Amino acid sequence: MAVKEAMHEVNQSIEFTYRCNGDPATANPVVDIMDETATVVLTKTVGDGLTQIGATRLFKGSFTPDAEGVWKLHGKDDYSGDVTKDYPIGAVGLQSMATAILNVQDKADLILVDTAAMQVVLATIDGKMDTQEAAIAVIDGIVDTIKANVDTANAALVTIDSIVDDVKAGVITANSGIVAIDTVVDETKTKLDAVDVKINSLQSGLDDVNVKLDNITDISAGGAAFA
Repeated sequence: MAVKEAMHEVNQSIEFTYRCNGDPATANPVVDIMDETATVVLTKTVGDGLTQIGATRLFKGSFTPDAEGVWKLHGKDDYSGDVTKDYPIGAVGLQSMATAILNVQDKADLILVDTAAMQVVLATIDGKMDTQEAAIAVIDGIVDTIKANVDTANAALVTIDSIVDDVKAGVITANSGIVAIDTVVDETKTKLDAVDVKINSLQSGLDDVNVKLDNITDISAGGAAFA
């Protein structure tokens, strides 16, 4: 009997083949299936679980173990064929393990793909970070320039404030000078008025003198008269 030598899984169907020792038409093969306690739980015969494969001496069948342990198949035929084969049965068979490994490999491939995609994303992020850092550097330069301009403006304002103070002081001094000039002018006007009064008084005196001189002349030139 030829079977796959592999760990099988409980509650999973297992296929087997049995090769008879003589003419398959008259060999009458029989396969007994024994569980983990070596108890025959099933018997396969031609037409009842065994099927000839074409015109060969091979017959195929299957069974499903329902417990863990070592199950046995005992095959025999009418041509002195007699063979026993062990089937180790476990909670997880090699097929399931192989499937799980394939799944892990698939997931690993996906992880690799995701990793490659992530590297692209990271590279993109790095590029954007570099761009942002450059932009930040430009902004910092602009901010520094603005700060310098503000400092210059503040210094100019201080200078302007000083000039304004000087102008204010000059205006105050000029106002004081104007007040002093006004006072001098007023005093001068007063003195000129006094001079005018004196001149007028002198003029009046001269007029009186002229009148008297005229009278004297008339007396000298005329006849008798009473003064």
